[in-house]
Amino acid sequence: MTATASQLRRMSRELFEASEAIDRIATAVDKTPTKITAKTPLVSMVEIAEMTGIAHTSLRAMRVRKQLPLPVADLAIGPVWLRSDITKWHRKRNGAS
Repeated sequence: MTATASQLRRMSRELFEASEAIDRIATAVDKTPTKITAKTPLVSMVEIAEMTGIAHTSLRAMRVRKQLPLPVADLAIGPVWLRSDITKWHRKRNGAS
């Protein structure tokens, strides 16, 4: 099978995005505390709901509509995000800088 130029560009973009996500995870792992605390770098939908006051069901709908940042990983227990990404997203969403 021969890939077209547009397919190759799309694959390149997807690989770049995956590489960035891996770099963010590696940085977060380097900074991971030994205990789960409010400073733990990875958060699930449950923690996002607690952090933002947005209902879990609303967050799921927002994810489907691509209104949440992309998760850094989709684990068996569900997607996880970097706490810092969610904090930035929530501040931007509320008009804070």
